[in-house]
Amino acid sequence: MKKQINLIIGVVLVLIIAVFSYLNRQLVTINFGVVATTMPLIVVLIACVLLGIILATLFTANSMRKMRKKIADQEKRLQALLRGRRSSEQQTLKETES
Repeated sequence: MKKQINLIIGVVLVLIIAVFSYLNRQLVTINFGVVATTMPLIVVLIACVLLGIILATLFTANSMRKMRKKIADQEKRLQALLRGRRSSEQQTLKETES
């Protein structure tokens, strides 16, 4: 059932993209300062969306890397504190047995 739902959603998205492409087929001129080029509006829109996705992924990946490093450091500190606590509890236990 889940595969069928995913297939239906995929078909609907393809249809939406096809209609969107058809509605935005007029030519636009893009000026890069040195070079000017003419291309369909849909190509410009898709290129901008893809560039946005790439930039967002890069920024998110950098933040995730920093957070993973911070979590690993905190886990090391926690393990060190737990080892210290266990050793002090064992010493207290030995002293009470004596």
